[in-house]
Amino acid sequence: MDYASNGKDEQVREQRDPGHGAPPDAAQQLAPDNVARRHIEKAIKAAEYATLLTRQLLTYAKNGLGGAKNIRGVMRNRVVGNDFLYGNIELRWKFIHFQFLKQNVYLALAGFLDGGMVTNDYDIDVSGVPQEWMYLFPDRNESLHLGTGAGFHFAMNQNFIITADYGLPLNEQDGPGGALYINLNFLF
Repeated sequence: MDYASNGKDEQVREQRDPGHGAPPDAAQQLAPDNVARRHIEKAIKAAEYATLLTRQLLTYAKNGLGGAKNIRGVMRNRVVGNDFLYGNIELRWKFIHFQFLKQNVYLALAGFLDGGMVTNDYDIDVSGVPQEWMYLFPDRNESLHLGTGAGFHFAMNQNFIITADYGLPLNEQDGPGGALYINLNFLF
């Protein structure tokens, strides 16, 4: 496996070791023609590039779709991009109304369908990624991500609301299974 340097080596090394004042790497303690040294140097470069790429991806994943606040049932921040579009449909049925300690209370059931997709992908530099890892960066058009489920709501005076929703992704790529979300107030 060859690692093609694209100028990122020094950037990552500078972030890890400003001024390069650290003790010599293990590879530098070996003879220049030693096979182990070449393997260690390749591993160090790959690790440094992976660190930079991980930082990029974590920056991108800060605000995405999926989770309790937008596409219930889909893993949190599963859908990330520069721009995205999402929507929610929820049907609520207030099946009982009563008064408790002079407070108006109702219980409700809800069914929902949430969906969203990326409309403008992030531009990720994968020029230094080895060919055998390129499957992690598929070059395909983004599709619609859907989650569906049901919930139970407790409301007091229409301004104190506790919701318990259980959502399932409609595509296995969006998560391993369902998720339970307990929140104060409605999603919308």
